[in-house]
Amino acid sequence: MKTCRFLICMVALICAMSMFFSCNDAGNGDLPEESGSEGATEGAVIDTTGRFSIFMNEEYVCRVICAETPTDAERELYQKVRDRLKNSTKVMPERTTDFKAYNDTGEERAKPAILVGRTNYEESKQVYDSLRYGESRIEIVGNKLVIAFSSLADGERLLQHFRNAVRSTSEGYVSVDAELKASVNFNELLVKLPKYPASDAVALDGGEGSYTVVVPKTDAATYKTYGETLEAAGYERIASREVADNIFDTFECEGDYVHTYFTAYNESVRIVGGPISMLAREDNSSGLEENYTPYIASIPQPNNGQGYIFRLPDGRFIIHDGGYSGGDRVYKALRELEEGDITIAAWFISHPHGDHFPAFIDFINNYGASGEIKIEKLMLNYAHPTAYDLSNSAGKENQSANITKLFNAVKSSAPDLQIVKVHTGQLLSFGSASVEVLYTVEDILPRTLPNVNDSSLVIRLNVKDQTVMLLADTCYDSGPIMNDMWGDHLKSDIVQIAHHGMWPSVDSIYHSIQGETVLFPAIRANAKEHIFDERWGATMNAALKYAKDIYISGDSLDIIELPHTPTENKEAMLEELRGEAQ
Repeated sequence: MKTCRFLICMVALICAMSMFFSCNDAGNGDLPEESGSEGATEGAVIDTTGRFSIFMNEEYVCRVICAETPTDAERELYQKVRDRLKNSTKVMPERTTDFKAYNDTGEERAKPAILVGRTNYEESKQVYDSLRYGESRIEIVGNKLVIAFSSLADGERLLQHFRNAVRSTSEGYVSVDAELKASVNFNELLVKLPKYPASDAVALDGGEGSYTVVVPKTDAATYKTYGETLEAAGYERIASREVADNIFDTFECEGDYVHTYFTAYNESVRIVGGPISMLAREDNSSGLEENYTPYIASIPQPNNGQGYIFRLPDGRFIIHDGGYSGGDRVYKALRELEEGDITIAAWFISHPHGDHFPAFIDFINNYGASGEIKIEKLMLNYAHPTAYDLSNSAGKENQSANITKLFNAVKSSAPDLQIVKVHTGQLLSFGSASVEVLYTVEDILPRTLPNVNDSSLVIRLNVKDQTVMLLADTCYDSGPIMNDMWGDHLKSDIVQIAHHGMWPSVDSIYHSIQGETVLFPAIRANAKEHIFDERWGATMNAALKYAKDIYISGDSLDIIELPHTPTENKEAMLEELRGEAQ
């Protein structure tokens, strides 16, 4: 009995001593740490209040997602976003495509993400649908940070907002403000424009404050309703016409203008506009008596250059292009035609190639400030440099640099000269004469232009009930577009041969124009070469099929009075050229 009591006491003593030593060890900090305390395996407690979390506890808590088939701009910006996050976290985010992310389980799609560009996520669609024309935006929608943009330039401007918003803490926590929202735009006038009721419209920068919006598929009824929407928004309709099933309208409102048009052949709409200073007014009358004989005069050229002078019934002049640089060719031609003061009601530049526009720069630099010859308006239409891909073009002149040269010449030598951007469908009156705009580069957008020639402005002069079609260097794509748009409406009395008689695929234009008098913008040596070149045979046959007269207009200052009655010189001219070519 005593032995049992002894054993029981010893066991109790051992248990007590064990508890004593265990308590001492616990007091030295070996008890399990509470979740969230510093140094815990599950990470530190971080205050995420008011923050959109990107990276914490050494891992990303949101994915960075791009479209499965991104545009070049989306691909580049996506990589720049990832690079920016790597700078902050020292860890490159996993490359995640929209396809992979969106086709995960619903639980995965619901996780936080940064969405770059047009992904399939509803949050992306929500932001893109709410954008105004020309706007790009970075915005947090729910648990998604959306970067919505159309061009790389605007995307990079948004990226700068993102870079400035990213914050890192000493614990390695990376985030942005949960209320982050910023927008940029490339044109303040475009942003205020009411949206056309179509989600697939494309907004493009036109340069110098102008813009183009292309609606690829619509109908005439919706187009007319949109005109009413513009009027309700404060735009005043100042011009309207319907021709060849196409509809054209011009509006102005508080310092800017909008020109809209519906083209029936492809059921599309263009909305173009810019500062009011660039608006082509319908009425350009002088108020002068119309007692002058109108005519066409060709400006001599050293090669395939193009330049024409038109005298109007009121004594003013219209100049089309001018041709190569050097020799003061336009000034000499004008002085040979007219003494005393001269007024050029409008100088049209078709496109920025070296055989068409440099003569204008020479003229403006030498005589722009003299007052001897007054230019009332410079009229043109040009695309933003980003609209061109000239890598495979025969004419690789720098379109942007040439336009800059032209504008700089005006700013330095004739700063008060109004630069007007004309648009398809406009009908501009010059007293009893008029100029109809039949094609501009806006008609081919948003397609990228493979050559500058397809940006050629096409106009038609109407004077004394006779029409003169000026095709400039219309070629591969622009010719068929214009023919589809206008059809039989193109029929004209006099036609300038497109691109100096070169390039195929414009045959259909000549069958629509059926010009009896042909102006050939080249010196005689080049004209005969082009007329009999097999490469341009189909084009020349179409152009000359309806001709009765041929005037080669590069060698001398030739004058054709208007209205012109054909002299039936075609066969004799071809025979002469054929003999010279042999």
